[in-house]
Order: sequence, then C-alpha cells, then structure tokens
Amino acid sequence: MPIRPVDAVAHVVRAAVARAAAGDMDALGDQESFATEFVLWIALSFQDAEDQRHEGQYFDLGADRAVAQALPAFLTSAMTAPLQVAGRSTDDVAEAGLAMAGKASLETRLYLARGCDVVWTAPCHGDPCIHRTALNWLVKTARVAEVGPWDQRGQRRLNVQIVGDVAERLQELAGDSIDIAVLDAAIRGLGAAASSDHCCTHDAATVLISLLDVERRAMVTQKKKGWTADHQGAHRLVAARALLEGFAKNGDVSSVLEHLDVLRADGGLMSNFLRGLAAAGAENERLAEAAREIWPPLLRHATGYLRDDPSPYRDRHWGDWAADALLPNPLPWTQGLYNEVVGAPIDWVRAEDLVELIDDWLPAACGEVKCVDGLINILHRLPAEVQVTRGLRWVSDLCIQDGRVTVKQSWLSNNWLKEIRSTAEELDHLNERQMLVDALVVAGNEGLAPYSR
Repeated sequence: MPIRPVDAVAHVVRAAVARAAAGDMDALGDQESFATEFVLWIALSFQDAEDQRHEGQYFDLGADRAVAQALPAFLTSAMTAPLQVAGRSTDDVAEAGLAMAGKASLETRLYLARGCDVVWTAPCHGDPCIHRTALNWLVKTARVAEVGPWDQRGQRRLNVQIVGDVAERLQELAGDSIDIAVLDAAIRGLGAAASSDHCCTHDAATVLISLLDVERRAMVTQKKKGWTADHQGAHRLVAARALLEGFAKNGDVSSVLEHLDVLRADGGLMSNFLRGLAAAGAENERLAEAAREIWPPLLRHATGYLRDDPSPYRDRHWGDWAADALLPNPLPWTQGLYNEVVGAPIDWVRAEDLVELIDDWLPAACGEVKCVDGLINILHRLPAEVQVTRGLRWVSDLCIQDGRVTVKQSWLSNNWLKEIRSTAEELDHLNERQMLVDALVVAGNEGLAPYSR
C-alpha cells in the first residue's frame, strides 16, 4: 500500500512526541502547536466517522496508528506546555481518546493501548487522574465485544454495544457470544497497567483478570464448535504478554498456569499460547528474565497433562505442536503482526534450567518428528558432554519405542548425530550413538547410511 503524505507526517510527529514526553522537548522544535493540533485533529475525526472495527486492514504505517500511539503522551504532565501553546487541555485529549477507542479499527485501538504505556509510568496528574482516563479508554475498546443474537434481516450476528460494567456483562455471556478480537486492545493495555504502580493498578488488574477469563473460555467454546478467530495465535500473544508482565511484577505463576489449564482443552490453543509466551519473552530484558523464571514450573506443571483423558498431547492435529511448544524456542515466533520487538529479539532460553525436567516430558513427545527437533534445539544450547551423556538417550527414546523406530529422521537429527561423534568417542558413548544410527538407517534413513556399520 502506498504511503500517503499524511501517514508520513503522522509518523514524524509520533516520533517527536515520544521524545518530548521522555524529556527532550527540543524534538518538537517550534512546532509544538502543529504537532498537538495534528494529533487531536486525526483522533477527534473519529467522532463523526463510521465504526471501523471491521476494517480488516493491517497497516502499521497508517496515520491513525501513529496518532493512536502518540495521543496518550498528551495526558502526561510532560506535555502540558504543548497543549497550552495549542490552546488545548487534557479534556480534549480524553475526548479524542474515547473517540478512537470506540470507532477506530481494532488494530488502531491496539496501538492506542500500546501508547498508554507512557501513562502508567507517569505520576498522577489532573482531575480526573490521567490513569483513570487511560483506563476508561481501554474499557471503551471492549464495549463492542458482545455478539448479539442472529439478525434475520442482515443474516448475521451483530456486535452489541455494552452499557454498564463491561467485564461483568462479558462474564455473563456464553463463549460463542464473545468477539475475541475486540478484547486485544483492552488486554494489551491492562497488562501494562496492572504491572505498574499508580492509582488505578488494582482496578486495572481486576478488569484484566476478568477479561483473560472471558477470552480463554470463549476460545475453547469456539474451537469446540469448529471455528476460531485466532488461527495465527495473534490474540494469544497479546494475552501471553499480559500474563508475563504480571509474573514479572509479582512472581506468581498461578495466573499463567490457570490460563494454560483452560487452553489445554485443545492442542492448537495450548501450543499457540506457549509460542506466544516464548515470543513475548523475546521482546525486552524484563520479559526475557520473566520467561526464564516461569518456564521450569510451567513445564513441570504441563507434563501433568499426560494424565488427562484425552491428553492434549494426543490431539490428532495439534498434539505434537503442544508437546514441542513445551520446550521453548522463541526466535521463530517473533515476526508476527503484533510482536513488540525493538531491535534484535532476545533468545532468552536457559536450557540448563530444563534438563532435569526433560525425562518427564519425553512421554508426551515420543514418536513425534517435531518434538525430536525441539529437543535437539535445547541440546544445542547445552555442553557437548551433556548432549552425549543425556541427550543420546533422550533422542533415542523419542525415535524408538519397544524396539520399533517411529521417527527415522528429522530436520536436525542427522547433523546432530554427526556433530556429537567425537565427543561420544571421548566419553565412551560411541557404541550407544552407533546403535541409534544403525536403527535409523535400517528404518530407512539414507542420510546416515554412510555412518552405519
């Protein structure tokens, strides 16, 4: 899509406003009034616009996206001077935010929620406080998350505007009456709000807990009916980030495990959530450390699902994905629509923390090609002697059960077996390695044939 002049201007203004809000007021030069009026002009234009919720467009270079991300900064005391120069007040900003929260596209609302990050770290300011104003915006974004009854004339179910307590109303609805995509902006913003300290932290956390419960319940209900609004896992990434933010603040893993407990009803839902959690950890150092700390108890807890009937790891379509996702590999999942990576993504995995848990994981992964590669990805992070002394048996257990080869080759297995040969010889494990190679060759692995006896 070509860039319009207004889009380019909007992103220049967004960058300048971000620097000004951080203390570099010179970034605005002598254009304080222009920048302020430009942002408010675009944001307030949504008052007279049609509801763009179903725009169905992904365009992060759009002017509305840039303005949505810049607008919240004008609530902070750092931007009081530009507002005054333009003859505006935080009341105008609050009004503009509500307009965008109620009528902008879902993607633009998500950018508005991201922009509110600067508010949660700012001191209280104004009456009503800027934190209350931003919280009202987030709640506003979710007011159309209810899907009404079948409309015979329109031959579809229409979204309903919720009046009153949004979280309470959504809790009352059946899972198939929830528009999951509409919840993204609120959950994204509330995750940041609940993990910061300000006058509305408790209220933000309360609403967040409720919306996360609504979302996971709706996902399971809708998947059981044969459809889902989250084929690519974008919505679960938003939820995963919010939960990881919460863990980074309070160190309590229970909220993450509760979320996983519900989503395990479907292997696809479970795997997407785990991928989202791993990808969120790659976004910044704070979340990376949280992901490192959370993964051992998460893996220990999730191996207990083997006792479920049915177990998510036996899901005909997604069971291998669910089992593989338990061994984190964040980097391949950091290039989605709504990842928030600034700079290079962080490969946060600390494989040594997971070593003692892999034996319990193996039964979930036996006979699955994808899981063999997932295990080898973890082994590559460990010392060569550990790869040989423990990894050889693990890979063998995944590939061979009761004397029958169930995985003769994966993308990584052949190269890995070649790489560890010298170390296996040094540690007197060469015979064990050779037995595995021979078994795979007999089963049809031609790539290892030259290395077989």
